[in-house]
Amino acid sequence: MFLLGIQTPSQAQEDQPTIAKDSVQVNAFTFGVYRKNYDVWSWVPKIAYRVNGPIASGSQLYVEFTLPGSGPWLKFDCETRETQKGLSSETECGGR
Repeated sequence: MFLLGIQTPSQAQEDQPTIAKDSVQVNAFTFGVYRKNYDVWSWVPKIAYRVNGPIASGSQLYVEFTLPGSGPWLKFDCETRETQKGLSSETECGGR
């Protein structure tokens, strides 16, 4: 389970950025680390998505992953670019 979030400076309700839900892609990034046994491996989520502007200067995009029944697992801050209203910005985070 995951939550996509946007922290923005004060903006009017109608001027809030939105997540383009049809653009969200979540993949598993696997670590190729040998730990005395080839049966041991680990992974973290990697996510890419598009945000429809406006995104004000000073805003921060982030994603939080939770494990059902366990609560919060990981939180990643995503690259955030100022974006004008009517335009969109692509970002990705997680993985390494």
